[in-house]
Amino acid sequence: MRSDRRPVGALAAINFVSSFGLLVGPVLAGVLIETSAQLALVVGTVVACVAMVPALLLDRLPPFAPPAERPPGGIWRRPGVDVGCWAGVSAGAWRGLLSSFVPVALDSAGQSASTVGALVTVANGSALVGAAIVGRVTGPWIGRSFVLGTIAAGGGIGLVVPAAELWLLAAVLLGISGLGAGALQTIGPAIATVAVHPEERGEAIAAAGTFRAAALFGGPLAVSGVVLALPLTAAMGAVGVLIAATAAIVRGRGAVLVQPG
Repeated sequence: MRSDRRPVGALAAINFVSSFGLLVGPVLAGVLIETSAQLALVVGTVVACVAMVPALLLDRLPPFAPPAERPPGGIWRRPGVDVGCWAGVSAGAWRGLLSSFVPVALDSAGQSASTVGALVTVANGSALVGAAIVGRVTGPWIGRSFVLGTIAAGGGIGLVVPAAELWLLAAVLLGISGLGAGALQTIGPAIATVAVHPEERGEAIAAAGTFRAAALFGGPLAVSGVVLALPLTAAMGAVGVLIAATAAIVRGRGAVLVQPG
């Protein structure tokens, strides 16, 4: 946000480094839970406390100074920023389901705790790869990556429940959905940042992050409500379709897919 680097490349680097722990965490948790759930929680708490130290050592930069004359209305409604917000919705819903109902479905299908952890790591690892790949994307492929990412994220996560008994097929579907979600997690904020004044970048990314957080909360909540009337397979499939439909919604509203330089 504060440098002259391409937004996509810079955000891809940040996401790549910050997501590294997502590869190790689920596997370690799955192994530890088979020994003791309390031990897994203690190890997670210790790691979180250690992670606070480098965060406290980060440079404290001055606040942004937005221009005096700005377009009326919320920043999330501007062309480009709205695309970033929709990408955040898709990525957040995917992450929420991966952290909640996907492990439930895999466990109900008879997969061991260590296998569940490994499959979640496959999804997280694919998201890491998706973020790294999209960091090198330029030109019209930015928009195409957005469309393909939403379809992959929604389609893969929506089909994983009926495939839960077959760990290999589940791994393929989670890998595909992870690639899409990783791309969206990077493309969304990047598109939002180049659509606004440099001093509005923080606000634009915050808007996209707010939508992502809302979907992270609302995705599992929506499935929880649907499973009261329908099987989990139908509930997950419905949410997966909604995630995949984000691309059509964005294009249908005439949103502009800004090309980050």
